[in-house]
Amino acid sequence: MPTKRKEIEQWSRRYYVLKLYVDLCFKFYFKSTIEGLENIPKDKPIILAPNHQNALMDALAVLCTKTWQPVFVAPAGIF
Repeated sequence: MPTKRKEIEQWSRRYYVLKLYVDLCFKFYFKSTIEGLENIPKDKPIILAPNHQNALMDALAVLCTKTWQPVFVAPAGIF
């Protein structure tokens, strides 16, 4: 069954709670800087492709830098 765009773009409560938690953790435990944010187009879709061995931290870092809810894609073999 195809997913509707409206369902993807709608923020869920779980996502909102997770984002608050991750934002607080990153604020207190990690020093991070964001450079080049102005180069990312605001009106076009983008693909973020972090490539570190600890894939969980990359996904959480993406959550902290965005004000919109990203959609994550992974191969079925991971699950």
